[in-house]
Amino acid sequence: KNYLLLKSIKKITKILHKELSILLPTSGTTGNSKFVKISNRNILSNTRSIIDYLRINKNHKSITILSMNYSYGMSILNTHLSAGAKIVVTEEKITSKPFWNLLKSSRVTSISGVPFIYETFDKLKIQEMDLPDIKYFTQAGGKLKKNLVIKFANYCIKNDKEFIIMY
Repeated sequence: KNYLLLKSIKKITKILHKELSILLPTSGTTGNSKFVKISNRNILSNTRSIIDYLRINKNHKSITILSMNYSYGMSILNTHLSAGAKIVVTEEKITSKPFWNLLKSSRVTSISGVPFIYETFDKLKIQEMDLPDIKYFTQAGGKLKKNLVIKFANYCIKNDKEFIIMY
């Protein structure tokens, strides 16, 4: 893919904080994306907290919708793998029929998304889809429009699913 690797001859003299584990970009919903410094302790604490709150266990199965280099996507990966749950990995777009076929055939139990994802779900009329294996939807990464909160909450109530807004 025409990658090029260069080695800098300049020595780096600044030492990063010893507890720093990763720098993650924010979603940029408030303007420009910024980087957040995260320690191993932060990651573990956040992972345990989400597992406990969502009661994630080995029977749960999510699907990759969000990028893993984004905090919410990485959080889904961390929580599910840490709990012994499964992740269905795909490069299919949520607007493609193969994505929905894979989601159904893999018996995915949870879907996570940011506001743009839920806006797309609304355009796709997800509320009219037969998704018997989905137990809950989670939403974070920005404020969801009130009309979509109401629409998805009503869909979940009607279909015995949970809709968890984590923003």
